Amino acid sequence: MAHPLVEKYAGNPSSWSDERRTEARLELFAAISADQEGVSGAKLLPDDRTRMLRLWLDLNNVLSAPETGTRTPPKGFKPYSYPSKKRFEFRRTKYVWRVMRWLRFVDYLFIFFMIGLTAACVLLAQHSIDEAIKIEEIKVMGEEVAAWMKGATDKRGEEEFEPAACRKADGHAWSDCLAAMLEENGPLHKKDNPFHAGRALLQKKCDPSDVETIGSIIIEKGTATPAGSFAYSTFEGTESLAKDIVYRVLVCGRGFHVIKIATDQTF
Repeated sequence: MAHPLVEKYAGNPSSWSDERRTEARLELFAAISADQEGVSGAKLLPDDRTRMLRLWLDLNNVLSAPETGTRTPPKGFKPYSYPSKKRFEFRRTKYVWRVMRWLRFVDYLFIFFMIGLTAACVLLAQHSIDEAIKIEEIKVMGEEVAAWMKGATDKRGEEEFEPAACRKADGHAWSDCLAAMLEENGPLHKKDNPFHAGRALLQKKCDPSDVETIGSIIIEKGTATPAGSFAYSTFEGTESLAKDIVYRVLVCGRGFHVIKIATDQTF
């Protein structure tokens, strides 16, 4: 014979009223708890215990299930509202002016000094970047000259070689070839000194006493020494191009710093 509570609450709990479901849940919980605690006279049969547990669980599911339709929010409930971005109010600047009133003359002097120091650092950095770009430009030009002279070594004897002033023949001097490098068929045609467009792009030497030599390309001639190396000196301009010439290409950078591009080359 089934337990009285099983017979009493047989059926579908979802069709019961809230009071009946609550009453059944409490009675079933008390009976199951008494059975687990071993209270005398509250021992349940295994089938009854299983049915009562299943019914108790069904009641829990029914009571915890959300109701459909519109529900009235509990008393005191306030929906969450996301904070909105407030616009800047110019009235807040009065606090800045209030703080500035506390500053002394020494404080203002320090602030202006730091502003000037920061501006000077920015200008110095910009100047250094500009100088580095100009040096790279003149180095590229020097590499182009060195590559052109190296490629022209085996072609200068040909009658079709241009510019004609650089051909390997009697009567052609180094000064004529140097001037021809700046003409239409030369490697430096339409190119200017990156540091100052009015300065000469080709110079005889990097002279610390002459600021005009900064940003220029220098080509020096080499003379063989008894040790087997070459000693370099300035071209006079009258050197004949009828025979091979050993040379090196330099660049005069900022601070009259000499940068080697190519050395021990033959033209």
